[in-house]
Amino acid sequence: MEISARSAYDREGRRKYLTRAEGQKFLGQVVHLPKVDALFCLTIYYTGCRISEALSLRRNSLDSETNVIRIQSLKKRGRKEIRRVPLPEFLSAQLEEIAVSNDGQRFWPFSRTKGWRIVKRVMADAGVSGMHATPKGLRHGLEFAERWSKSP
Repeated sequence: MEISARSAYDREGRRKYLTRAEGQKFLGQVVHLPKVDALFCLTIYYTGCRISEALSLRRNSLDSETNVIRIQSLKKRGRKEIRRVPLPEFLSAQLEEIAVSNDGQRFWPFSRTKGWRIVKRVMADAGVSGMHATPKGLRHGLEFAERWSKSP
């Protein structure tokens, strides 16, 4: 069985990304987090950004009038590439609120390691386990769930 680099499965045929149901379980647990941690998880879930990309976001990354966030890709090997990603209106409004309260600094004042731990803790609380219960599994889960739902 040949697996492409963009496959939802690893070489052993194990799933790498969250299913729609696992994503819903994840979202169900996010509501129990402190607001800032919850918004961090929701941003990764809805935008598909990497932890480091999320941690670099600031007030000027957000266009709350159009509910779009601009994310600088950190994987383009030196090229500066910005992705414009639409946000749900509620998330845009909440990010705007924390941006005002932290005076234009980064949305999340914690380290990459803490961000990883937050996502892993929510996965565990949601009962999601396995190789796909990771920030990467979360980032790509929505993308693959959308693609699978459109398959014949």
